Amino acid sequence: MAQTKEVIKVSDNKFDFGQFYFSYAKYHYNDTNKWLHIIFIPTIVFTLLGMLHYARVFTHLTIVPLQVDFGFLLLSVLLPLYLFVDLVTGLVSSVFFLFQLFLSNYLYANRFALFGSEDTHFRILVYLHIAAWIA
Repeated sequence: MAQTKEVIKVSDNKFDFGQFYFSYAKYHYNDTNKWLHIIFIPTIVFTLLGMLHYARVFTHLTIVPLQVDFGFLLLSVLLPLYLFVDLVTGLVSSVFFLFQLFLSNYLYANRFALFGSEDTHFRILVYLHIAAWIA
């Protein structure tokens, strides 16, 4: 006799955040998966911020010590959403991701002195980004 697995739903609405979070949490519950996310999601965000500096769309907009670019715009949209979903997690995430943005800006501004060339800096970011996604 075949057993059927009961599907637990919070809501039938596809766009319900509670249902999304429930489904997401169901697959991200084990300790290994949690640690992989704790380590590699920030790595993905950091390398993405670094790679987005190279888009150079907003070259004349600078808010000391930040350059306004796609990474800046991405965080200016995501961080308020994090704060809306959960205030404490949003505050911690905001501080952490803003630190990453400052560090990313510093490394980009000093890429020639630190890495010898623009190409080396960008390749390191791409390799780390790919490795983080694989992990």
